[in-house]
Amino acid sequence: MARTTKFTEDGHGVVADSAFPVSGGLIGKIRTPLKDGDLERAPACRNGLLLMSNAITALRQAAEWGMGAVEQVYRQLLLPLPYNPEQQQMRLHNIFKLYNFRVRRTGVVGPK
Repeated sequence: MARTTKFTEDGHGVVADSAFPVSGGLIGKIRTPLKDGDLERAPACRNGLLLMSNAITALRQAAEWGMGAVEQVYRQLLLPLPYNPEQQQMRLHNIFKLYNFRVRRTGVVGPK
C-alpha cells in the first residue's frame, strides 16, 4: 500500500482488474471497472460511472495488448530471463527501451 500511495500523485491512480480488492487507504488510488450490480446502486450517476468503467477497461486492454506484444518479441529470442534480479531488471529495461524506440520510429506496435 505504501508504494501505491508514494508513487501516485493526488487525483491520479492505478488501474486494476475488477477482481482486485480495494479498501482502506487505497480507495480512490486504485481504479477498477464496475462489477455486476454497481450501476443499480447509484442510478443517478449511471452515465458517468459507465463512461469511467469503459475507459478503465479500454486502458487495461491496451496495456495488456502492448505487454503481450513485448512478450512475443522476447519469446522470439528463445532465452529465459536471468535469475539475478539486477540482470533481469537491466534486460527488461533494455527490451522496453528498444521496443518503445521501434514503435516511435515505425509506428508498428506488434510483431507481424
